This record gives sequence, structure tokens and C-alpha cells, in this order.
Amino acid sequence: MEKAVTLILDPVTIIVEGKTDKELLENAKKAYIEQLEKQFPHFSYSVNEADVLTFDTVKVGMVVENKSGEKGIVTSLNKKTINVTLTGHRAVQGAPQAFKKSSATFDESRSKRHEFMKPDWTEGDTGYLETKERIVEVVVGKKAGAKFKVYEVNGSGGHYTLDSKQIQAFLKDDKTETK
Repeated sequence: MEKAVTLILDPVTIIVEGKTDKELLENAKKAYIEQLEKQFPHFSYSVNEADVLTFDTVKVGMVVENKSGEKGIVTSLNKKTINVTLTGHRAVQGAPQAFKKSSATFDESRSKRHEFMKPDWTEGDTGYLETKERIVEVVVGKKAGAKFKVYEVNGSGGHYTLDSKQIQAFLKDDKTETK
């Protein structure tokens, strides 16, 4: 039986000597390893299926599913949790381990805007972004000031930054609305 065990270690402060930041960090690593060998520090843990996500594997724009098989798209990463918009505009937040990567398509996992939501775009809305090169399937991430970050679905985690006029001009609900 293969499972993923996640250990969450408490922060550790180590007093070391060194002349440069690099030397201090190297000495702290060595001291920490010595400390681990003598006495393992306090930690919390979780046991999950082997294919669950971690902060190392999750990206904004990734298609995921929860343990019930409900599909959605990651809209933001926080310090301890991720935000996911499930189909039907159901926003959930949880540890990455509560989700696994899904093979669902964009259409199977997206949350399309309802008529009453238009013309506004909010976190979790999905659509098609017209770029010079191609039409990109995207999810709207967190808004930062007057700018929107839109992430390519199942892309590298990179994003496009758009202002209100650009998002209205270039982001479409349906592929048929694009040029």
C-alpha cells in the first residue's frame, strides 16, 4: 500500500557562526542535520493517497479534483492552503493534499460566468484569452489592485496581467466569441 506522508516541521532557530550569509546558512544546515540525528523536532503530519498534490507539485491553473471526484481549477496558492473553484462556481480552500491532479478537460472542470455576473470577471471565472499567437484557455486568479492575473489552464503556472479594459476586450466566455 503506497501512501504519501507529509511531515510539517515547526520552525527551528539555530545559533551559528560565520562571516557571510552563505557561510551562516551552510553552518545552520549542518547544525540542523546534527540536531535531527539526535532528537527529531515536534511536527504534525498527514497521511494521504500517493497521488495527492503538494506545494511542490501544485500550480495555479492546474485542473484538480477533490476526494469526492468533483473537478475544478486552482486559482491561487496561499501559505498553507490553495484556492480551487469547483464546477458551478463553488470556491473551496484546503491543503494541497485534499486534491489530486485530474485528467479532466477544460470544459469538464471550468466555471463559466452566468449572465447575471456579466460584465464583471472574478476569481475562478474561466474563458478564452485572445493573444497574438493563439487562443488560450484561462482561469482568472486573484485581483491585485486594478489588475487581473489570468492563468493558462494546465500551463506552466505563468500568467497574463490585464487591466479592466483589456480583460473586457480580450477575455471571452466561449471560444466562438474569439476571432
